[in-house]
Amino acid sequence: MSRAVSVPAQGTGVEDALARTIGAEHVSTGNTARRFAAADFSDRMLAVPAAVVRPGSTEYVAVVLRICRDHGLSATVRGGGMSYTLAHLPSTPDSVVIDVARLDRIVEVNRPTAMWSSNPESRGRS
Repeated sequence: MSRAVSVPAQGTGVEDALARTIGAEHVSTGNTARRFAAADFSDRMLAVPAAVVRPGSTEYVAVVLRICRDHGLSATVRGGGMSYTLAHLPSTPDSVVIDVARLDRIVEVNRPTAMWSSNPESRGRS
């Protein structure tokens, strides 16, 4: 089992920019939250991210991505974390994990076609 012990970017101001944008309560920089977001069922950890954010809308996701770009950080999207593929794990400590758990609403229902669109974490709830 491989465990990375890596230090996130220091002095970038990214945490403050994210907190001002999506609210401090939706930005986690504590060790427990960051280590949780850095793992999946594969029991491997590539890197511990600088922060974990939980935006409440797709518009905020776009803003988070711009903040990451402006601060030279990569971003990784995390859904339920139920993967063995390492696909959602951050590969560098200079990164932010975007946890989409708050994106859980149905956006549109088209009754004639029986089609609906939703945010990533919607589980058929209306």
